[in-house]
Amino acid sequence: MIDSIKTRIVLGVNLVILLVLVIASVVDYYRSLHEIDEVFDAQLAQTSRLLARLVENDPGLPDRLSPLIVAVPQLEQQLMEVPSALERLREGHKYESQIGFQVRSRDGRLLLSSANTSHTLLAPLQSGYFERSDPDHQWISFSLFDEASQLWLQAGQHVAVRDELSWYLVSGQIGQVLVTMLLLSVLIYLLVQHMFAPVDALSQQLQQSSPTALQPLDIALPTEIAPVQRAINTLLDNISQHLAQEKRFIADASHELRTPLAILRLHAQNISQANNDADRKKALDAIISSSMRMSHLVSQLMALARVDRQQLTHFSPVQLLQLTEETLAQLPSAQLDKVDWQLEIDPALYVRGDPSLLQVVWRNLLDNASKYAPADSCVQVRASRSQQQITCVFENYSHLVLQPDKQRLTDRFYRSPGHQQIDGAGLGLSIVKQIISLHQASMQISQLEDMVAVTLHFDSA
Repeated sequence: MIDSIKTRIVLGVNLVILLVLVIASVVDYYRSLHEIDEVFDAQLAQTSRLLARLVENDPGLPDRLSPLIVAVPQLEQQLMEVPSALERLREGHKYESQIGFQVRSRDGRLLLSSANTSHTLLAPLQSGYFERSDPDHQWISFSLFDEASQLWLQAGQHVAVRDELSWYLVSGQIGQVLVTMLLLSVLIYLLVQHMFAPVDALSQQLQQSSPTALQPLDIALPTEIAPVQRAINTLLDNISQHLAQEKRFIADASHELRTPLAILRLHAQNISQANNDADRKKALDAIISSSMRMSHLVSQLMALARVDRQQLTHFSPVQLLQLTEETLAQLPSAQLDKVDWQLEIDPALYVRGDPSLLQVVWRNLLDNASKYAPADSCVQVRASRSQQQITCVFENYSHLVLQPDKQRLTDRFYRSPGHQQIDGAGLGLSIVKQIISLHQASMQISQLEDMVAVTLHFDSA
C-alpha cells in the first residue's frame, strides 16, 4: 500500500487521464476505420463504374477468345516502408499492386484482368461487396453487372492495404498518448509538489517545535488546510497550558509537602532529645498531627490527579438527599458535632452524574462548611428545582471577608490568609470545580454579610 498522498494523487490522476486517453483513442480508431472502409469501398464502386464506361468503347471485347491482361508495376517490396514523399514515382505508386480488377462475360468468362488477380473470381457473379481469399492475398471486392454491355465488372483491393493504414493510425495514436502522458505526468507532479508545499512547510515547522517551547504555527495555508493549522495551534496551546499547570502543581505540591516533613523531622529530633515523658508526648502529638495533615494532602493530591485524567464519566440518576446523608455519615464525629446541620432537600430530586465523583464534591463542600464555620453555628444544605435545572446550595457562617480573593479560591493550593490557622491543603475547591466541569454544571461562590454560599447548578435528571 502506498503511504504517500502525493504519490497516490500523481498515480491516480495519471491513471484516470490514461484511461480517458485510451478510451478516446479506441473510439477514434474505430471511427477512423469506419471512415477508411467507406472511402475505399466508394473507390471500388467508382472503379467498377469507370470500367463499365471504358469497355463500352470496345465492342469486340465480349468476343475475345483469351483474356486481355493489364500489367501492374511490382513496387511492393522495395517501396512499402519508405516515406510518403518517395512513394510518388514515375513508374507509379506502391499501392498499384494492391488494387486489381476483372471484366467477365455474363456467363463468367474472363475477358479483361489486371495481372495481380490471377484467373480466379474476385467476387461471385452477384452485385455487391464481397470478401475472398486466394493462396496469396485476401481481397475486398465490389461486383457490378452492366446491362448495356452485358458484362460483369469487378474491382478488388488487398485487405493488407487497410490493415497497413490501420496500423499507422494505431501507432500514431499510441505515440501521441505516450508523449501526452509523459508531459502530463511531469506537469501533474510539479503541480502536486507546488500544492503540497504549504503542507511540507507545516510538517517541517512541527518537527522543529520543542516540547519546552511550543510556539503557534503561522503559515499561509489554503482554505482547506487552514482549519488543520488552527486545530494544531489549539492543541499546542492546550499542551502548553497543561505543562504549565503540571509544573505549577509539582512546585506547589513540593512546597506543601515540605512543611509537614520538616515538622516531622523537627519533632523526631525533639523526641530523641527529650528528658521527660511530657516533652516526648508533646512531640509525638505533633508528629501525629503532621502525619494526618500529610495523609490528607496526599489523598487530596490523588483525588486531583484522578479527576484531571478523567475523560469519560458514566452518568446515572443520583438522589441528592441520599448522597448528602451518606456523605455526612463519612465525616468525623467532631465535625458533625461542631455545627448544626439543616437539610432542605426533596427526596424526589435527582441529578445525572457519576456517583463516586459527586460524593467527592459533597465531601469537600460539607467538610469545608463544617471546618470554616464557627462552632455551634448553622450549616444549611438546600436543593430545589427551577425549570430544567437543579440548584444545590451549601451555606455556612463566616466572619472573614472573601471578596478580595474570592476568584482565587478555586486555584490549586490557594488558601485565604484568614484561614491559614485551619488545617487544609487548598485543593478541595479546585477538585470540586474540575468535577463540576466534567458534569457540564456550574459553580458559584458568593458572600452576603456573614453567610458564605457555594451554589451548584445541574441539569435535572
